[in-house]
Amino acid sequence: MWVVLLAVITLLLTPKTVSALDFGVSGAPETIFEDTAFPITFTLSQSSTATSVAYLRAVFYQEGTTKYFGYTQNQSGTWVNSTSDKTQFYTLTVGPDGSASGQIWAKLDLTHSYFTGAGVYKIKLGRYTSSNDTSADWTNELETAVTVHPSPVPSPNPSLPPSPTPTPTPSPSPIPSPSLIPS
Repeated sequence: MWVVLLAVITLLLTPKTVSALDFGVSGAPETIFEDTAFPITFTLSQSSTATSVAYLRAVFYQEGTTKYFGYTQNQSGTWVNSTSDKTQFYTLTVGPDGSASGQIWAKLDLTHSYFTGAGVYKIKLGRYTSSNDTSADWTNELETAVTVHPSPVPSPNPSLPPSPTPTPTPSPSPIPSPSLIPS
């Protein structure tokens, strides 16, 4: 009986390691043009007490799909699309207090087949914890309406007004001078 009671007390008093994560985003514009890059504000809080590294990726997608696409700008200023090497994305160092915050820049990939033009797109950030992670911890979703720049409409070449044709100006005819007739 004392062994069981001792085991229960030990279990109750032993600290448990919990890997809690609070990861969120805010600040995406309500409307953008398709070629607009913009910052997204993120906050991250984890229970870890050791310094750790994470790799952040911004993704766009349409409601009801997981067809992710888009570019993330890393610290070198390079725009990175989907890659198997997660270290190419935005590198985030989380301090010993387990928290980090900042801004990450994102933009659409206009050449990707998942970009279908103007419409409403969802945006979120993924957090990878190693270079070859195949799954991410995701933030909440934001939403932005994408407007496509209108294509310039070629204007017809205006027809030039006819150039005036020169009209000959009469040259003065010589006026006969009076002749003297002898009388």
